[in-house]
Amino acid sequence: MHKPVIICGLLILAVSFVLCPTRSVPAPSQTPDEDEIRGVESIPLMRAYREYNRLYFAGTLPAGVLVAWGDNLEDSLSVVVREKESGRCAIFINKRLRWAPELAELLLLHEMVHVAHWEIKGDDDPRFQAEMLCLAKAGAFKGLW
Repeated sequence: MHKPVIICGLLILAVSFVLCPTRSVPAPSQTPDEDEIRGVESIPLMRAYREYNRLYFAGTLPAGVLVAWGDNLEDSLSVVVREKESGRCAIFINKRLRWAPELAELLLLHEMVHVAHWEIKGDDDPRFQAEMLCLAKAGAFKGLW
């Protein structure tokens, strides 16, 4: 584990939440094609999603969530997108963060809370903060921060 990378990654995460309180969600036409993003690069993210779902969400999150590196996130580090009609959702982690796997996993856990609680609209909502604290107390961030 490289502490400078983690500290730098956490600094980027903190700055992004302070400077960009509203995250841009890519329009459906901007989201990468599923065949493109289901490539080998996304397999570790999908494995992490399944493992974190089992360990920290008691397997309650949908199994069919697509988790992949995203190209079109512009000023966002990560985003979760949900189709209203089908209920299908996808989590995209900005592909510029492939060099920082710990930060990518922190962001994945963050977005998984959004998948678990669609009714919570903002990161500053006390219920969202409580869920993040529960993850921390359960050890989800051990080795990541």
